[in-house]
Amino acid sequence: MTYDKQKLIRWNELKDQKESVEDDLDVIKAELSELDAEIQLMFIDAGLDAVKMDGYTIHLNTTVWAKKSGKDIDQDAVCEALGAAGMFDLVKESYNSNQVSAWMRELADENGDIELPSELEGVLEATKVTQVRRRKS
Repeated sequence: MTYDKQKLIRWNELKDQKESVEDDLDVIKAELSELDAEIQLMFIDAGLDAVKMDGYTIHLNTTVWAKKSGKDIDQDAVCEALGAAGMFDLVKESYNSNQVSAWMRELADENGDIELPSELEGVLEATKVTQVRRRKS
């Protein structure tokens, strides 16, 4: 292949453009994060379930995710606690946090609240994450 200065120029322009877009995206993400918290409170205070706007339905969505109870809890401790709780199907040589989160969501759906087995106390906790979302109406 022969040397093509125009390709280098274009590549360099695209790298600059990519960095600029990524910087813009960081600013957008930060603003969305601030607005997300404010909109969550607004929906709760106003007693809103959803709002239709510009062809989208904006609503709150709460999902349960498994999370280690502290930074000092390592993967082995979680696997040991899951095994002690009889949750062997969620443990291999490690545990799958998505599967553990799905199990916690099932507990929440069945019981309305998440009461973890005592073997998991201090190792895992259930964290509810609420996000503002939109979908085409």
